[in-house]
Amino acid sequence: MKIKQYTATALCAALLVTNSGPWIPLAVAQSIVPNQGKMGPTMDEAPNGTPIVNINKPNANGLSHNQYDMFNVDDKGVILNNSRRPVSTELAGYVMGNPNLRGAAAKTILNEVTGTGATAMNGALEVAGRKAHVIIANPNGIAVNNGTFINTSAATLTTGNPIITDGTIAGYDVKQGTVTVSGQGLDASRTSRTDILAEAVQLNGKVWSDESHVVTGKNTVSVDGSGKVTNVTKTSNSEQVGLDVSQIGGMYANSMYLVGTNDGFGVNNKGILSAQNHISVDSTGKVQNSGTVVAPDISISAKGFTQVGKAKLYADSARISADAFTQTGNTVTKDAPVLIARNNLAVSTNTIKNTNGSVLKSEGVLQLGKTMDYNGAIAGKMDALTNVAATIEAGQQGVILAKSIANKNGGVTLKRATTGTTEHVKNEVAPAGSIKRYQLSEERIYDHDDPIPQDKVVVHSSENLQLSINGEHHDSWTKYEYDRTRVKEVVDTSKPGRIISGGNLQIEADVVTNDASQISAAGTLAGKIGHYEALNPKGNEYISENGTATGYSRHKHHGWDSTNIREAEYHNDVVQPIDIPVAVYGSNIANSTTGATVDTSVLTSMSQLSTNPNTTYAMETDPNFTNRRSFLSSDYVINRLQLNPMRTQKRLGDGYYEQQLVMQAILRQTGKSRLQAGLTEEEQYRKLMDAGLTVMKSKSMTLGQGLTESEQQQLTEDVVMLVSQPVVLPNGKTETLLVPTLYLAPTTQRVEGAANMQAQSINLQVGTMHNRGSIVADDAITVHGNTIHNDNGLIKGRTTTVVADTDVRNTQGTIEGRDHTTVYAKNDVINEGGTIKQTDETGKLVVAADRDVINNGVKYEASNSKVVWDSANSRRETVTAVDQGQIAAKGDAVVTAGRDVAMQAGTVTSGKDATVAAGRQVTMKAMTENHELEEHRYDKGKSGGGHSQTTETHDVVNEATSVGSSVEGNNVTVSAKADVALSGSEILAADKAQVEGQNVKLDTASATSTANHVYKDKKKSLVKRERTDATSVAQVTAVTGSVVSGKEVTIKSGHDVTGQSAKLMGEQGVQVSAAGKVELGADKNVTKETSTYR
Repeated sequence: MKIKQYTATALCAALLVTNSGPWIPLAVAQSIVPNQGKMGPTMDEAPNGTPIVNINKPNANGLSHNQYDMFNVDDKGVILNNSRRPVSTELAGYVMGNPNLRGAAAKTILNEVTGTGATAMNGALEVAGRKAHVIIANPNGIAVNNGTFINTSAATLTTGNPIITDGTIAGYDVKQGTVTVSGQGLDASRTSRTDILAEAVQLNGKVWSDESHVVTGKNTVSVDGSGKVTNVTKTSNSEQVGLDVSQIGGMYANSMYLVGTNDGFGVNNKGILSAQNHISVDSTGKVQNSGTVVAPDISISAKGFTQVGKAKLYADSARISADAFTQTGNTVTKDAPVLIARNNLAVSTNTIKNTNGSVLKSEGVLQLGKTMDYNGAIAGKMDALTNVAATIEAGQQGVILAKSIANKNGGVTLKRATTGTTEHVKNEVAPAGSIKRYQLSEERIYDHDDPIPQDKVVVHSSENLQLSINGEHHDSWTKYEYDRTRVKEVVDTSKPGRIISGGNLQIEADVVTNDASQISAAGTLAGKIGHYEALNPKGNEYISENGTATGYSRHKHHGWDSTNIREAEYHNDVVQPIDIPVAVYGSNIANSTTGATVDTSVLTSMSQLSTNPNTTYAMETDPNFTNRRSFLSSDYVINRLQLNPMRTQKRLGDGYYEQQLVMQAILRQTGKSRLQAGLTEEEQYRKLMDAGLTVMKSKSMTLGQGLTESEQQQLTEDVVMLVSQPVVLPNGKTETLLVPTLYLAPTTQRVEGAANMQAQSINLQVGTMHNRGSIVADDAITVHGNTIHNDNGLIKGRTTTVVADTDVRNTQGTIEGRDHTTVYAKNDVINEGGTIKQTDETGKLVVAADRDVINNGVKYEASNSKVVWDSANSRRETVTAVDQGQIAAKGDAVVTAGRDVAMQAGTVTSGKDATVAAGRQVTMKAMTENHELEEHRYDKGKSGGGHSQTTETHDVVNEATSVGSSVEGNNVTVSAKADVALSGSEILAADKAQVEGQNVKLDTASATSTANHVYKDKKKSLVKRERTDATSVAQVTAVTGSVVSGKEVTIKSGHDVTGQSAKLMGEQGVQVSAAGKVELGADKNVTKETSTYR
């Protein structure tokens, strides 16, 4: 075959220049123009019109260096002739040999453009003859659309100037230029390696390759003898985006290596980066992903790493090193990024910000810290980790090292929900000026001439309606009729942060703030923390009374009187603080055993409605994640039941979706992601489905049936069953589907309180702690710190140990253990209206301090009501109650102090023996509760002849009651090396009560009640005026004596035993012995009254 030999001339080509890309030819024809110097190759043309470049003779190292004024590849393709003899090609069949080759064929074919135009590669570039490494070097830029390489050992597209040393390409000097891939992309899959070296690379199309290397920025790029990149040295700054992948762009390779020295974004991926083996990113700038990155092994090193919107990164193992790591979702569209590693995930950084629904997860080991070694092991504390309304999860084991950890809720709203039934109360009455209420004995109204019962509460008519209480008549009084309901605040919406592990979780931090969010582990949670702060909004339970209050008063006339009747709204709330379980996702959430709440919004980041009509499920997981492995699904149940999946009711989701749905239900109901530590999600799901199948068989249930409440109570193990129920799908439509539903056995540990921190076992070493949430362990919990403050919080475990090098303070919180509870402080243990308890009869409770144990009650407003009939008639009541400090054990209770045990409205109770011992003194005192009333009445009556009468009363009453301290048990011992002093308090033993001290003082507690009454009466007629003003002030100081009782009572004193109004009661005797005196006297209530009348 005769090939016409020619030197090609270029037709004029219309060129387009953009700010972000190279000169791109709009039309190309015979646009390879060799340089006219000695480095210019010669050109041929195949019979089918394919251009042939007869490359220059290679040097001794196999390098053929060819220079061009212009180098473009159109849709016909271009052949680089690397054969001395005729050879077969894919593009043009057989071609003649290259006359320029007089020896061996080239190993490397360098195509260097020395002109000013960019290269357009719109077709195939084929090497005829021996395979060679093909290089296109054009500093003006390279644009690829439907490009491909044939018979090339490697391919390089670069905007750098080749650096040739000793006849070998040593590297490239990249100072400018962009490589753009668009349209039908670049297919380099038939080469063993593809390198793209430029200041910037733009992918608006897809690139397919085996091993891909992309280097961006202004650099000197060094290569080895095979042309492989070995080193990148930055030569100057570049503000361009290094690798910019659009939504329609992408890279697909077996292995991918991306290196960037750009100062801004090194990589900005909106498309897909996918590798079958490995993706490596090394950037001195920022790496941002809003698309998909997927490979078995991913390593990223960058100044900053950011995932936004719908970003996905999936790997078996992933290692990310960055100055800053950020994942943030969109609060409007609800899109949120996901980063999941199936085996291992390690992140070394200064800061992590994971927000708005983002997921950072390893199904195996998760490590987060400051630095990372060559093996991917993390060391040192990062500066800050912030997790807001997002998830950080380790499937098997988690390690988090940070100076500051903030795990925060993205927004909590509460609403009121009625619990129980409504109670209707009527005929409740109270005389004016009295804080006591009575129930009418009868609804009838006695006439004025009827005999009035002297032992009942009734209404009778004697000129006016009067209230008679056991024969005492009242002109002014109030009758209440209302509905009493229990209303409590529950979670309406909550977006907690979650840091969770399916196995163990290790946290080392200077400060951890857990704000209405969740830290949990299915195994052991170990923390070494400088300061731990748990925040949880407290809600209230209201016993709400809403109805009417009708005021009755005497309307005086000249002659026969009548009754003023006024009706007003009545509202009264008895408020009790409660824990709010805000550390759960979703809305309208309540803890129950009725199975999982279907909340598809939790899983939207990785799932979508299936568009395949042949699938057996409605929701499918992102195939970029699931196509690398299969996930156990409810097909397992269908197959075990020997049913046809295509003929059964459609299920909610695929395997991974179902597993995540069940895991979310477990987390919501138990506070942990696993029911058993060490199980994978799949192992857990299989175990639960097996248990569900057993229940179905035993109860002869059909597919789709759920369990009733009574059937749930009979469960001996946790189960998952496929239950038919309506589900609102993301498109807004409701469809009845088979949903894997979790039912927990009654014995399974449920979520406790707000469940801010929960694990199988917990070991926290802290500097200081302020816990206003919950710290709960199924087994042992140990908290050891310098200062520990449990402020309305919960610390609970099977065995609970709380130890402080200074103080333990429990403020209206609970510290609880089942088997054993130990609370110890080197300084003081202070229990302020809180509860320290142990709940099993075989266990023991110990509260000990080297200095003082203080067990006091606290006052709180228990009720507040106000009735306003008009501007001159009103009634207000306020109750201030005492929440006693409680130290309680079902087993033995031991309270010891190196100095003092001080109790004021505090209790120590034991199901067995109670011991209270002090190195100095034991004091047991009382606090007072108050019921206050302020009532004002004003009545004016008129009659003929100019007669009128006005009556006005004002009452202020404060009733005080003593609330003492007590120690109770089977055998009770209270001892002190100095004094034991009781004031209005009790020591109560079922068997033996023993009190011992240098002095034993059994004194009274006093509570002073006051009542101030003002009465004004004015009478007016045509001939005279009369006025009556009366006041009365009463003060009663009531005393409450102390009590020591038991079958046997023994009191021993090194000095004196003294007391006032004390009661010593022993069924089998009372023994009082003192080295000094024994003086037991009596105290009396003191009443003071004054009155005026004029």
